[in-house]
Amino acid sequence: AQPAVQFGRLLKMDISTGHAEDASVTVLSMTGAVVLELCYVPTNITALKLVIEEATGLPSALQKLLKAHDHHIYSDGEGLNAGETHEVLLLKDETALWEWDIEGNPSKQYLEVDGSIVRCPRMQT
Repeated sequence: AQPAVQFGRLLKMDISTGHAEDASVTVLSMTGAVVLELCYVPTNITALKLVIEEATGLPSALQKLLKAHDHHIYSDGEGLNAGETHEVLLLKDETALWEWDIEGNPSKQYLEVDGSIVRCPRMQT
């Protein structure tokens, strides 16, 4: 292996694959502050979200992870290359909190829902 410098850190590089031998994941906030550093790479985004949830208390359902520097939005289950060093941005996504239980509502016949907008065109006053 031949040494290479990446982000000021000395890494061992495998010449045949071009990947760092000591791959890791760094999770950053939107301000660039380090939220979490892992010295290994989880198999996929779902596994990474569970680690973040355990470390920070932020439920995985409210996490949105973006690839730092190109802003690719990761989807759940998307694989992570174990031979690479990853930097991801962590966003708190509260979209899941804007759900309406129309089926469980006793007045559902009066309601129309479009995303977070609820209308009652059939309601009589």
